[in-house]
Amino acid sequence: MANATGLLGRRTPIRTSLDAAATLVMIIAGAAVLWRTVAQRPPRSHPHAVELSASRIPLIGAHLIGSSKTAHAVIEFSDFECPFCGSFARDVFPAIESRYIQSGRIQFGFRELPLPFHSFAESAAVSAECADQQGAFWSMHTLLFSKPTDLSRRAILAKSQTIHLNQAAFLNCLGDPPTLRKVRTDFKLARGIGVSMTPTFVLGTVDPGGGDLQIATVVAGTGTIGDFTHIIDAFLSPHSERH
Repeated sequence: MANATGLLGRRTPIRTSLDAAATLVMIIAGAAVLWRTVAQRPPRSHPHAVELSASRIPLIGAHLIGSSKTAHAVIEFSDFECPFCGSFARDVFPAIESRYIQSGRIQFGFRELPLPFHSFAESAAVSAECADQQGAFWSMHTLLFSKPTDLSRRAILAKSQTIHLNQAAFLNCLGDPPTLRKVRTDFKLARGIGVSMTPTFVLGTVDPGGGDLQIATVVAGTGTIGDFTHIIDAFLSPHSERH
C-alpha cells in the first residue's frame, strides 16, 4: 500500500492539465493587460520635413485663430479620425495656443484632410464645418479630437448638444451639399500641392493682402511640444533665443 505522502505528491494527468490551463489563462491575462497599456499610449509620428509642389497656399477657407496683425502663420491639414492628429490636438496644441497664438506670435489655421480609409473622417469634418456656421468650429474641433474612436452620427449629435448648437440648423447643415463641397475643396487643395499624410503643418509668411501664405517650412507627423517649439522657433527667428 502506498503511503499518503506518495499519493499526494504524485501528479495525475488531470492535475497536470489543470496546471497547464491555469498557466495559459495567466499568460493570456498578462498579454491583455500589456496590449491595453500599449493601445492607450498616445501615438507618435515624429515630425519630419516634406516638400510640396507649391510655393504658396490660400488662407481663405482655413479656420484661423490668432492675431491678424502677425505676418506668420501655421496651417494644419488634419483628419478627425487620425490618431496622430488627435495626439497633437490633445497633447501639443494647447501649449502652442498658449505660447504662440495667444501671445500674437503666429496665426494658426486648420484645413480638412479626411483620409479615404477613415470611415468617419469626412462626416466628422462636415460636422466641424457645420459647427463653424454657428461660430463653434474650435469647440467642435476639441470635442471631436477628445474621443476620435467614436465619431458615429449619434456621438456627433451628442457633441453638438454639449456645445449648445441649434439642433435644427445643425441637422440641416449635415446634409447640405455646399458644406460637403467645402470639405472636399480642402481635400483637393491638399492633394494638389502634395500633402499626403496627416497631420501636415505648413509654416509661412502671410502676404500683405492676407490672401495667401508664402510657404517657408513644411513638416508632417506629430511629436512632443519640445519638437514643435524647436520647429516654430526656428521658423520665427533662426538666430534668436527661445522665449
